[in-house]
Amino acid sequence: MSFAVSDPSRFEWSSNGVRGMFAWKLNLARPAFPGMLSDTVQFSTAARSDLKQDGKLTGETLEQYVSNLGLSCGFLRDYLLPMGAAIWLTPEPEMLK
Repeated sequence: MSFAVSDPSRFEWSSNGVRGMFAWKLNLARPAFPGMLSDTVQFSTAARSDLKQDGKLTGETLEQYVSNLGLSCGFLRDYLLPMGAAIWLTPEPEMLK
């Protein structure tokens, strides 16, 4: 399964490898874009580890979890919320809860 996000005034990317991540060449010039990629790896690594620990994530909202990891607002806005909303057909504000 692949995923793509497009905001014509700000950025565009897809999950189809390096080529997709830089589908919009201006991503190379956006200082926040490499940070979002780094946050994606950090989130994925932490979430996999935390899910293995019984009860580790009990009672914590997605918003709290991302904040506790120190991840950027750009990661949340440009990656995690659009992805989650698409997968679970949930409005982005509801994803935070």
